[in-house]
Amino acid sequence: MAAATPSALFQRLANAWRLLALRSDVDDIVLELLGRFSLERIYASASDRVAYQHLVIALLSQLKTIFDIQRLTIPSENAPLGRHLGFLVSWEVGLRSVEFVLQTIAEGRESLWEHRKLRDKYLAEFLLSALRVLSVHPKTPSNQRARDRRERFARIHGALEQVFDSYPGPKSFSLEVCKEVAAQLHADPDVLMLPPKLRSELPNLASELYPLPPCLQPPSIAELAPPGGFGNWLAQLLALRDVAQFVLAASVQYAANGETRDVRLQAASAKARNAVLTALDNLRTPPGTSKVDMVAIFSTTFRTILPDTIDLSSRDVSEPPVDECELDALDALCTRLRERQVTHRVSDREAAHSISQVIENILAQDDPGGRHTPARPGLYKAPTGASGDSSSLSSSALEAQKLEEISLSALLSTPKTHARGKPSKNINVCLSQNSTLALFWTQLLIHVLDVSTSPPTMLRIVNLMQTTTTASVMEYRIPSPLWCKSMAIDKQENYVVVGFEDATVRFFNVRCMEQPREDRLHAATRHGCRTCPPVDTLAFSSDGLVLLASMRSPKTGWIQTYSWRFPFHTFQELTACRYQVPLHESEDNGVSAAIFRPGTHGEEDLVCITTWTQSGTPVLIQPHDGHRAEIRTELSGRHSKLGNRVQCAAFSPSGRELVLVNDKGHVFQVSNLNSSPMDVRRIANTKELTAKSDSFAMSFMTWSDEEHVVLAWADSSRAVGWVRKIPMMSRVC
Repeated sequence: MAAATPSALFQRLANAWRLLALRSDVDDIVLELLGRFSLERIYASASDRVAYQHLVIALLSQLKTIFDIQRLTIPSENAPLGRHLGFLVSWEVGLRSVEFVLQTIAEGRESLWEHRKLRDKYLAEFLLSALRVLSVHPKTPSNQRARDRRERFARIHGALEQVFDSYPGPKSFSLEVCKEVAAQLHADPDVLMLPPKLRSELPNLASELYPLPPCLQPPSIAELAPPGGFGNWLAQLLALRDVAQFVLAASVQYAANGETRDVRLQAASAKARNAVLTALDNLRTPPGTSKVDMVAIFSTTFRTILPDTIDLSSRDVSEPPVDECELDALDALCTRLRERQVTHRVSDREAAHSISQVIENILAQDDPGGRHTPARPGLYKAPTGASGDSSSLSSSALEAQKLEEISLSALLSTPKTHARGKPSKNINVCLSQNSTLALFWTQLLIHVLDVSTSPPTMLRIVNLMQTTTTASVMEYRIPSPLWCKSMAIDKQENYVVVGFEDATVRFFNVRCMEQPREDRLHAATRHGCRTCPPVDTLAFSSDGLVLLASMRSPKTGWIQTYSWRFPFHTFQELTACRYQVPLHESEDNGVSAAIFRPGTHGEEDLVCITTWTQSGTPVLIQPHDGHRAEIRTELSGRHSKLGNRVQCAAFSPSGRELVLVNDKGHVFQVSNLNSSPMDVRRIANTKELTAKSDSFAMSFMTWSDEEHVVLAWADSSRAVGWVRKIPMMSRVC
């Protein structure tokens, strides 16, 4: 296991595991939680709205933890059912707890209205856990037929619809999934059962979950949602969620048992995570389903044990990854269990007999010689184009936009003894993807500014030549024959991806010093890259799940694009996006941008390719079928034409707008990307450029609940930088 500090949530889960695993009084625990809540809410709801919200979150967090462990307790088809039934929550208590919670949320509209996260996250997570237990529970009440179960699920579906009606407006993907689960269980209580292989092979917490069994390893995971396969996407999604829960549980059990054996659990968990995320991409989801929101459900689970997992949650950057209210709720639950405030029922002779049998089996496996000793205390250490209308803004509106000037003389005042040639005097510009920071930098210094203020605020200066700098600096030595041509930073800032001259892409880990991973963008049958073109561009999609690279052949002029999908271990060429631009034209600066927009709400994925050439018209291409549309403006005047020389391009976070900057420094906003014609408007002016420049950057940023296009550029000869912020007033929400 890699040595790293365990997260606060992971420690709570390990504590809860020790106190909740294989208990015969789960029904009593659930009922006592519901009863205690019923008493406490009488005072909380009447006196303090915030206190009542925290009380509801605490109940949802505690119930979710209980039902998560219950899901892990359900035995496989091949295991004896009798000895496990005493440790399972009864089907009736589970169903009634769901009805109780939904009624509480619906009736508490006045106090809970403003806390959207309570519904979108905590309610949805509890419902997914509880409904999953109910859908795969091995023993339903003996007096209930299938029709009776359908009627009970119909009540849950109706209660959930009442919650939707009580809280109008957009709902989270997780909550929409809960509604669909309830609807399908209403139609057929057995429709969401596990596939046969998992039903017979999936372990439970009465045995060791580590090392991961074959059914939790990539080959078996891939069978749950094969490429091009069919089936019930919701059943496949829940099966993959089960896999994710068991992978997390293996690490929790490892810590709870104080295990010291090296079972390579961290590496196996990472491989399982990658396989789950790949399988998610294969699901044939209904139109309008957001793949980003779907992956976010799983990324939150995996980040508990694999911190390098990309964070796709919609929380604010300043918010902690786990609310203190949730942590306090788990602490309170563990305290009550530890102090025996919850009645531990031992009068059930069948349950007591089952307990003794399971304990004897576990002891026999762990200590065949019979010399059983108490487990030693331990701590788990997790690792750290169609022709469009071009109605332009008036010149007065363009001039009204404020241009902010920044002095960069300190960047170029480094002592000559530290200079490393002419490039050290060039000022480069970079804008963050997930914050409001701008970087103006040379080889020796970095100026970090916050552009959300007016004027931009200087936050700090990083001197890369000083070993005592407060910033963590990792230096990688690159062989001199390799010249860097492009660079991208992933949304979570875990990796810097660099493209080189010889069709090589390297992934550098900024969290730890390790050998960079390398990919060669050519056919597997080729050897060597003496004639391979350079990697002209690298860019991550706005959701951080796709990395796109582009190259242009020096012989044919063909532009080729290659994509990696999270976790970026393999790549493929997007052959439908090949685009030929003639060679040997004057002022040919090659590819300027190749960016990817993931499809949402039933729309196709899009790739935008722009060049700085005479004849390479900016184009939007659908990688699925190769359909393409050129981005043009109807008016041909010098001040209204987009042209073919484009400095940079960026999709908005919603994917509904595209912004481009041409050689005249004009900024164009393109809307209606999937329509013909598209709407192309000039929205701002910046600096006129004579060639494609690394001293110019553009990005979408959000502050004060308003989205902006931020442009930043520098003039090395004058040691001056500029920032222009354009509010996206026309953005469609």
